[in-house]
Amino acid sequence: MKRKLLIFFFDILISLSLSLDLKLNTFNTYLFIILILLFYIVLDRYLFNRLRKFNIMIFFPSFLFALSLVIGDSFSSGNSFSLLVRPISGLFKAVLVLVGITSFMYILLNYIFNIKFKLRKIKTKSKIVNFIFDDYSFVMPLMIILFLWLIYIIAFYPGTLMYDPSDQLCQFFGISNWTPYIVKLIDPTVIINNHHPVFHTLLLGNFMLIGRLFGSDNIGLFLSTISQLLMLSGSLAYTIKYMKKLETPYFIRIIALLFYSIFPIFPLFGISIMKDVPYVSVMIIYIILFIEIYMNNSWLNKKKNLLRLVL
Repeated sequence: MKRKLLIFFFDILISLSLSLDLKLNTFNTYLFIILILLFYIVLDRYLFNRLRKFNIMIFFPSFLFALSLVIGDSFSSGNSFSLLVRPISGLFKAVLVLVGITSFMYILLNYIFNIKFKLRKIKTKSKIVNFIFDDYSFVMPLMIILFLWLIYIIAFYPGTLMYDPSDQLCQFFGISNWTPYIVKLIDPTVIINNHHPVFHTLLLGNFMLIGRLFGSDNIGLFLSTISQLLMLSGSLAYTIKYMKKLETPYFIRIIALLFYSIFPIFPLFGISIMKDVPYVSVMIIYIILFIEIYMNNSWLNKKKNLLRLVL
């Protein structure tokens, strides 16, 4: 009975805080009733069973997430903290949302961190999963990612050109643009400057020259797009391969691969011709190398590993 009352208390608290945060007309909407029923079932059957003793490492991010929502809502409505304390109803709402969302995130994260991944057994049951994540742990994820990104590659051919690479191409071909007016040029006749990475400027320019050999600037832009997509998809596929080394549960590897492949931000970022894409791609590998250093004290003793880090 005590457990049921506790679940019902958190159910009402979480449902009320969510309805206030989403600005629902709380007591005159069917959605509020649905929230109460839904959260009661979820809390009773799944989340509440996983609660253990208080964990500060779970509570802290839960509290920060809820606090960011409360502060963000105040600034979104009034561009200040004032709505959190004036009128008094604002303070009451802020506290209610803060406590409710913190409770929900704490219970949810506690469940996630304590769940036992039953899909670990998938290794002996699925040849397809073994083929993708064990036998060809880099090539197959790479091919899957690129295949599912193909629709974006076709739809946005030859790629999207931001204002920064537009200026870089102007620099390469000696066309005056905006950067010569904000930097001091050593030689006024040479407008290529390091406001943008010079190597990247030269790379974009030479891709354009290759495209013009075939009579089309679009081919040059597409070569830039493809080179970026290969770098980004390659670095993401490498994280899947590295998960194999770490013996990460297959469940997480499958979710990661689906996330990389289906979530639009990755292909849309990849087809945007700009210096950020190769930077992020290299940074992903760089982070993995530092994880290796942290986990293996003798990793840097090998010259080839030191060379990888320098490169």
